[in-house]
Amino acid sequence: MQRILQASHDYLFAQRRGQPRVSQGGAPVELGWKPPEIGWCKGNWDAAVEKDVGRMGLAVVIRDPGGNLLAARCEMRMGCLAPAAAEAHAVLLAIRLCRELGFEWVQLEGDAKLVIDAVSSMAKDFSRMGHVTEDIKQELNSLVH
Repeated sequence: MQRILQASHDYLFAQRRGQPRVSQGGAPVELGWKPPEIGWCKGNWDAAVEKDVGRMGLAVVIRDPGGNLLAARCEMRMGCLAPAAAEAHAVLLAIRLCRELGFEWVQLEGDAKLVIDAVSSMAKDFSRMGHVTEDIKQELNSLVH
């Protein structure tokens, strides 16, 4: 748990510094964690894949508008080679953690555009990660008030 807390602290510190980074086009891009609105919390999710061993790491950090850590979870799973599929599993982990802890007003945020687009689409996802994105849609629909 101490490693998770330290990693989340380091991540937040780096994000708050807002140092410019360079995009693929070469233009500087300002990065930084932006807090959710008052009354909401923000769940940031991410994933990484080690293709050579077929392992993925998933992480979720949930913070309040002041940046205070409310919850964190990380998991390692075997059998995943596709980064987009790993990202989709991280979204599902974030949703399930929020449900488990009773968080209702949560803004989820990640950087996997392919996953975000798939989950946002009304069309059924028949891609390799489709079973996970369809699970995400089902979980989200069950949370709508």
